Amino acid sequence: MRGKIRLVLIESDKKRCAVIKSHLIGVKDMEPVGIAHDGLSGLKLIAEKMPDIVVMDTVLPILDGLGVMKKIKKMDLEKKPAVIIITSNPRASAAKLAFDGGAEYIILKPYKIENLIDRVRDIYNANLRVGYGRVIVENAYQSEAQKTPEFRIMTMLNCCGVSEKHAGYKFMTDALLLELESPNALRLITKRIYPDVAVKNNTTQSNVERSIRYAIEAAWNNTNGGIIKKANGTAGNCECKRPTNAKFLINIAQKLKIEEMIANYTTQLKQLTAPKAAN
Repeated sequence: MRGKIRLVLIESDKKRCAVIKSHLIGVKDMEPVGIAHDGLSGLKLIAEKMPDIVVMDTVLPILDGLGVMKKIKKMDLEKKPAVIIITSNPRASAAKLAFDGGAEYIILKPYKIENLIDRVRDIYNANLRVGYGRVIVENAYQSEAQKTPEFRIMTMLNCCGVSEKHAGYKFMTDALLLELESPNALRLITKRIYPDVAVKNNTTQSNVERSIRYAIEAAWNNTNGGIIKKANGTAGNCECKRPTNAKFLINIAQKLKIEEMIANYTTQLKQLTAPKAAN
C-alpha cells in the first residue's frame, strides 16, 4: 500500500501556513512533515524530512524561492522533491525563471487550497519525469470545457471575490476576452473596451463602466480589500486603495496570459520528452 504524500511548506506568512496545514491534516493521502518561514530553514527541512513535494512561495526571507531551488539541485539527496511555486507575480518572465530553476508547477495568487491539493496529487501521480525529477502535469485543466478562455476568466474572477450576480461580472468577462484577442486593448479601456462591450450587450458605455466599478467595489468591501489586494500582488500593503477598473482588469489579464503560457510550456516539455515511436 502506497504511503502518504510527504510535503514541506515554505511560506513566510505564518497565518497562511496555519490555514494550509489545517486543510492538509484532514487529507488522508497527504502528510505535512515540516513548515519553514524562510528559505534557509526550508533547505534544512528538505534535507532532514526528504519530502515528495515542496510547496513554496517565491518571496522568502534570507533565501528566496529561486535560490532554494538552485540549492536543491546541488544537494546530495537520495530523492529530489518536486517543487510547486506559489507567486503573486503574473509576469511571463517570472514564470520562465521558476520553470528554468526547477519548478514543476506554478500557482498564481489568489488560489483555493483545494486546487493546491489537487495539483499536489497531479504532480505526485504523474508518470512522466524529466531531468532530476521534473514532473510534467498531464492536464492542468480538468475537462475540455475548462480549457476555454471564458471558463478561465470566470474562475479568476470568482477567486477575486467578484460575484456573478452583478452585471459587471459579465461585462468584465467580455472585456477580458477582448484583451486576450487583442493584447493591450485594455490600455484603451474608454476608447475601445467600454464601447465594444456596450454594443455587444446592447447597453451604454457609462453603464458598462459603472457596473464594472460597482462589482469591483462590492468584492473589495466584502473582504475588506483582502482578496483583491492579493490578486494585485499588494497583500500586506495597508495603504492600498481599491484599484481602478483598468488596473484591476489589466492585472487579471496578465494572470490569465501567464496561465496560458504555463499550459503551453508544459505541453511543449511533454512533447519534447515523450518517447519516440519505434520505426
